[in-house]
Amino acid sequence: CIRDRDWAAPMLREQVDRLRARYPRLAVALVSHGAELFDLMVSSALREGPAIRELERLSTEGLDIHVCGEYASWKRLGPRDFPEFVDLAASGSAQLADYINLGFEHIRLERPHATD
Repeated sequence: CIRDRDWAAPMLREQVDRLRARYPRLAVALVSHGAELFDLMVSSALREGPAIRELERLSTEGLDIHVCGEYASWKRLGPRDFPEFVDLAASGSAQLADYINLGFEHIRLERPHATD
């Protein structure tokens, strides 16, 4: 059974693979600055195996993964609440702006619409 939130890691894998097939040395980063960061927490990692393992594999392949430290702090979360492969950026918006200033393109992953 695939839960409603299990779409992101496979979609990210597909997009990274597609981009790197064409541009093998392409740098790719993931910046999370909303409620989805809860899925990246250590406690979620222990419960949600496949998605977290996929993100960890992507990180070992050079994908930089950041979560918004400001949003996390509102929820009283800190670096110890996330796996080692997840960077707690001071601000997700600022981290994204830094990447854009470095020439990265912003691609928003959105949940696919359900089809009946």
